[in-house]
Amino acid sequence: MDSSSFAKEFKPRHAAIAVILFLVVNGFVTTPARFVPGVSSPTATVDPVPGRARPAPPIRVGSPVDGTWGNAGAPGSTPAGGHHLLAKASPINHWAVDLRSPAGTAVILYAASSDAPDDTAVTAAITQIVDNDACRLGGGGDFVTVGIYYDGILAGRVTYAHLNRNPTLQVGMVVARWGTNLGTVANLQGKAMGGSSCWTGPHVHLELRAETKQACWGRNQAPGRQVRRADSLGLVSGSLGASATTCP
Repeated sequence: MDSSSFAKEFKPRHAAIAVILFLVVNGFVTTPARFVPGVSSPTATVDPVPGRARPAPPIRVGSPVDGTWGNAGAPGSTPAGGHHLLAKASPINHWAVDLRSPAGTAVILYAASSDAPDDTAVTAAITQIVDNDACRLGGGGDFVTVGIYYDGILAGRVTYAHLNRNPTLQVGMVVARWGTNLGTVANLQGKAMGGSSCWTGPHVHLELRAETKQACWGRNQAPGRQVRRADSLGLVSGSLGASATTCP
């Protein structure tokens, strides 16, 4: 083989290889990283992998306290009645309810798949913390938002307000989806109350949000009804509707 034919056959290949090596070495070509709650952004999601993405099953959120469903002072509203949402929660949630419970009561995270085999794929991480600023005008204790994930993809969020939050919590922290202590029910005084329209006595202001469609609340819930710890209050995934309403 003469030198001219050698150059015609191999030089284009060498040039292509050199270009690829340049791109890889200089960081222009990377492999996609899978999202891990608490490692990358706690609000991020992964790009679906063809043939591997699974729709989230119904994931239920349990009551964080033994308490009473409805307004803290005098039960009389449900989410369908338009109970107010926290303006400082980001993003805004879909529905809210007050759970009346004594000051100092531990506020516990409970989230689980309704389908037992899928339970191990459900995880949780802290996505937002606001200290002593839950109410629109300030005060109102702390609030904590927990992201609920399925297969590492954000399925929904739960916000717990009017707390003395657990000081060890940090945004991005991965926490146990069942049994994590988020803090205690606050007993606020003076300016810390944030006004009578925001804080009406010791209670947990609970909000749910679904990342697809809208979160729902349990059919059996009604003003004045007693709820026990871990009782299902609503869903953040599954067969949800286009507006917040009772669960199917």
